Amino acid sequence: MRALAAIGALLVSVTVNAQDLPDKPQPNFGTVQVDVTFPTSARPKVVERLTLPVPHKTEDRAWWTWQASSVLVTGADLGFALTHLQQESNPLIRKHPAVAAGVAAATTVAVIYVSRRWKRQDDAIRSSYGGEKGVKWWVPNALETAFHGVGLALSVASVR
Repeated sequence: MRALAAIGALLVSVTVNAQDLPDKPQPNFGTVQVDVTFPTSARPKVVERLTLPVPHKTEDRAWWTWQASSVLVTGADLGFALTHLQQESNPLIRKHPAVAAGVAAATTVAVIYVSRRWKRQDDAIRSSYGGEKGVKWWVPNALETAFHGVGLALSVASVR
């Protein structure tokens, strides 16, 4: 009986003391500088630079999917072109394969940097203002994927 009383007293003290604990800290993903355009009747637009909080981690599934598709198509295009140098239709790759590889790597890194930066801005704008009006962060990846996809298709067609 004493054991039950001791356990009951312990549970009551834990419950009372738990109410004094601070709230769980919210994750901090930083802030981002955003140029926001506000339409007005007097002037066509007013641009204001705001510092907005980023509500969640920038590198979500959609961002990683675009990065993976961009890197994979770039690698496939470059790899196919370098293994079939004699049949390559692009004279720049045929004469300077190392330069082509360096340019492809540099543009892919630039695309990843720009899309991450724009994704942070897009997340901040959507969380602060809602709606679909945000930065089209996926456009650099889509352009690079399409560009290298066409290059890969032309390389495959020139080998046949």
